[in-house]
Amino acid sequence: MTVALSAENRLSPGKFFSEAQINVLALSIFLAGATQQRWSNLRSICIDDPVQQMDDMNAYAFLELIRGLARDRQFVITTCDPRFYDLAREMFECLNDNGRSKFCAYRLSYDGKEKHALIMDSPKQSLH
Repeated sequence: MTVALSAENRLSPGKFFSEAQINVLALSIFLAGATQQRWSNLRSICIDDPVQQMDDMNAYAFLELIRGLARDRQFVITTCDPRFYDLAREMFECLNDNGRSKFCAYRLSYDGKEKHALIMDSPKQSLH
């Protein structure tokens, strides 16, 4: 027996999930689609500030997932969170083992006037 759900009877994640859980769900759906796409040979995935409203444990788990997926893909991740930036640099340092540089991190610096600078950080440095 199958039951057809009307539009009014469908469940919405917004009714049951917190904002952080909705973000995790959306990110999960995006990554599933991005890793399975076959219409392009481009192996890059760009994500803007993926850990908004995530707790530290979920942010760490997200980086573990990305580290596993980064074996055959390029990820470009932007963030405004310096703690997340430092954690990512520390976790992805292993990608540069064996003399092969697969990971690099860049940050924008602003002196408060008009001078902007793009700075490449090595994984061993810390902003704090």
